[in-house]
Amino acid sequence: GHLWDLGYASPYIGNDYNPTNKLLAYLASGGAMCLLGENSNFGARDDAIDNFVITCGGGTVTRSSTDYNYSVTATVEPEFLLANNNNSVVFSRPGTFTYKGTGTAMSTAFTGTEYPAVCWKTGSLDYAKLGSIVAVLDINIFNGVSAQPDFIDNLSLTLNNL
Repeated sequence: GHLWDLGYASPYIGNDYNPTNKLLAYLASGGAMCLLGENSNFGARDDAIDNFVITCGGGTVTRSSTDYNYSVTATVEPEFLLANNNNSVVFSRPGTFTYKGTGTAMSTAFTGTEYPAVCWKTGSLDYAKLGSIVAVLDINIFNGVSAQPDFIDNLSLTLNNL
């Protein structure tokens, strides 16, 4: 199975119920997680994602501080097309990872070498070798006219197959 943490505005650090240790144990036992973040206006949540991945041993992870107020169509990398063959995804005002540590970009860059979706595959997390994480810094993939159901389906199967 896998967990979806969709609390795009909720930090772990400073939270009385900080789930870091429980989630790390879950990953270490072979679990898979999807962490949803957002653009640079949601720094506390995105910091929590960065810090959690670093805590799991995913290497140096940082994000751009730029508030991108536009959308870009990216191409999903072939290894992540597991539910369908739609390799097009629109990221609408996302956050972006500037350094992804041991993670793998799930699509072409949003801009330059900045990626809204990164996957830390099984074996890439030093302290949770059996676990995997997908982090997407765009809540809009779930929302109304910006929804990306084919990408979401591919995310789900990616979590099942890492």
